[in-house]
Amino acid sequence: MDPRRRAARRTFDALLRSIAEPLDDSDLAGPALVLAPHPDDETLACGGVVCRMRDRGVPVTIAVLTDGRTSHRHLLPGEELARLRAREVVEAAKVLQVESADVVALGCRDGALAEEAPRAVARLRKILLERRPATVFAPDPDEPQADHRATHAIALAALRQAGLPVTLLHYPVWNWSFWPYAPLSSVRCEGRAAAAWTSLWRAWAFLARFRRRIRLEPHERARKREALERHATQMSRLGRTDWTTLGDVWDGAFLDRFLGWEERFLRVDFAPGTPGARSIR
Repeated sequence: MDPRRRAARRTFDALLRSIAEPLDDSDLAGPALVLAPHPDDETLACGGVVCRMRDRGVPVTIAVLTDGRTSHRHLLPGEELARLRAREVVEAAKVLQVESADVVALGCRDGALAEEAPRAVARLRKILLERRPATVFAPDPDEPQADHRATHAIALAALRQAGLPVTLLHYPVWNWSFWPYAPLSSVRCEGRAAAAWTSLWRAWAFLARFRRRIRLEPHERARKREALERHATQMSRLGRTDWTTLGDVWDGAFLDRFLGWEERFLRVDFAPGTPGARSIR
């Protein structure tokens, strides 16, 4: 990472911290449901907070909506990759102290979640009624990745059908894809200076919303890192030179973002009759 980008990132991180508030302990007290669009999102976005809840004896269910078959589809058949990733998420969950019985795979096609939304909503409604979570972790609705947006929409539809009031904690994954986190080359704008300013404004608009933060303890951070390593198809090259990993994304800045000392959320009080569930605090 070039020095200017590193300095800009430190400054931007400090600005985000200055407007952040600690996540309430009350939001971590009841049963929780973590919704992951793909195997590994549960650990990237929520691994630390899941560790804390499990250390306190709070029941946590992880629901993985897609099978993750397309991440390296040009190098490995989809069926084989889906089997590997299904095993990996169970192993990662065990590191976070979530038992295999509490990891539920909806089995929707990676990259086509929106097309399978009716089936996913019906399955998720059943999970909600069985598990009765007080807190639901879900991707932010403005995530640039399509399966992440679909997961959010499916979550709202299933919650409305189940009639459950919950605390929704939206998490960012690909919402960090702005300079200075992502390289400036990823910003579409004429001229490098204009691209930098455009990306900074967009980054603030997207990321300043995630005002609830949890600072991880050293053991929580270590367990999160260990859990993420269990996603071997995403974290290691499997003996191949052409196999990309999460460590390759944004020159390593993507993984660095999620293996740091904090996790961030946007908190929403969801009531089934509230359009858009936008009672935010």
